[in-house]
Amino acid sequence: MFLYGFLFMIDTMEEKKINGTLLVISFVYLSVLSLFANATGHISIALLLAPLLFFLIKFDAFNFIVVYFSCNLFFFEPHKSSVFFNVLNATVSLQIADVFLIIFLAGYFFSKKNLSSFTFPRSGLLFTFYLFIAYVLIMAINPLLAKGGDLWLVYDIKIFLVFALAAFFCTQPLYTPKKIIYIFFAVILFVDLYALIVIGEFLFTRERQITWNEIYFSNMTIVSMVLFTAIRNKFCKVMLAVAIFISVLGILASQTRSIWISTFLCSMAYLVYFFIRKLKNIDAGKITKFVIIMALSFLAVEIIMRVFLKTDLLYYLIKRMTITDNTELINPFSSLGYRIYESTSVWLKRSFWGHGTGAYLYLFQTQMGRMKFLYWQSIHCEYMEILHKWGFFGLGLYFIFIVTYLFQSFKLFISKKRFVSLLGAIAFFTFFNTLIISLTSGYMFRVNMLMWVNLMIGVIVNYRTRLLKNKQRRHS
Repeated sequence: MFLYGFLFMIDTMEEKKINGTLLVISFVYLSVLSLFANATGHISIALLLAPLLFFLIKFDAFNFIVVYFSCNLFFFEPHKSSVFFNVLNATVSLQIADVFLIIFLAGYFFSKKNLSSFTFPRSGLLFTFYLFIAYVLIMAINPLLAKGGDLWLVYDIKIFLVFALAAFFCTQPLYTPKKIIYIFFAVILFVDLYALIVIGEFLFTRERQITWNEIYFSNMTIVSMVLFTAIRNKFCKVMLAVAIFISVLGILASQTRSIWISTFLCSMAYLVYFFIRKLKNIDAGKITKFVIIMALSFLAVEIIMRVFLKTDLLYYLIKRMTITDNTELINPFSSLGYRIYESTSVWLKRSFWGHGTGAYLYLFQTQMGRMKFLYWQSIHCEYMEILHKWGFFGLGLYFIFIVTYLFQSFKLFISKKRFVSLLGAIAFFTFFNTLIISLTSGYMFRVNMLMWVNLMIGVIVNYRTRLLKNKQRRHS
């Protein structure tokens, strides 16, 4: 139902857009290729064959974004689909989505007759973002000269080069009301299709499901909720209600406590604001329907828990949230204890300028059965990772960007214009949600999150500019 609804909406788009038939062909093609690659382990074959999709669809910015998200969210999960190449003594990690990005950019710029026509959007948000990116890339120079193309150094550089495309994507025709809503529905679709796989594996194995895409289960719960409260079409509302239900089950299957807490807090904050804002227009019937939907959802989850896991929802939540012992905070062999040990190791080696892009942390690894001292490249607390690599100076630049982003997105959120408020809510709460979760598991700089961050920056830049222009017209 979700897929057919999305196809129906795509079919109503202008002739230049991908039509429903080609979308189905693309979907089937990438699905089969993904199943083959993941079943056989031949990711390199998928890396070569996936771009053949270019012969089926026109790769404008809209179609590229949809396919890019599909590759990271459903067809080729990033940490399971990396292919490594040695290029000029550098070890480069490529994912399927990276290949699509490279080909799209190459095709775009080769087809451009006048490259000088590109203008950098005037935006304080972009300015603060690029200050941070510039510092990260500057701090990569010495490590590159000292140790060459180390895998994780190149990985960090790749991440921030993708972030550096934020201004480019701000100028793409992606932000009209129809297009941005279609993109949201596409991402919701791919997230929930993937969530169904995760839920199935969880119910079958009764084991926690580890995935980089769990952050999307959380963020798409928020996006679906915001859209549900704003869209009037009944069919779309049903689709979004189903999407919320599936995403929440995905969150439960991933069993990440910080995601449980953050998703709950952000969702409740939005709902409280929404009901207060709409207090005069809400009737008893709407409130009754909302209560009934919530009750039926909890009942459905309870039934699934009892049938497949032989437990009830409340016990499941309490057990996961309270699983601890007396030495939890100081025992590096526990999950929380290890994160504290990791952050303490960073703090003891803190510096103002940082140790450089791609810097390792030498510590005793107790997770995943390694039990040995090693140089570790990724720190669970994203803020501690920034402190380690780029120091207090880099962390300060990052916080300036965060504050600017949250302030500008919140201004959109409280706008009196209904659609602008919708976009502001999505931009604000998905970012704030990710910031909270990144206290214990860094997600903002993971490859599957990069384009979402760029897209949200594009939303803020474009709609803030429109609001400022409208304000100037009223005062002129």
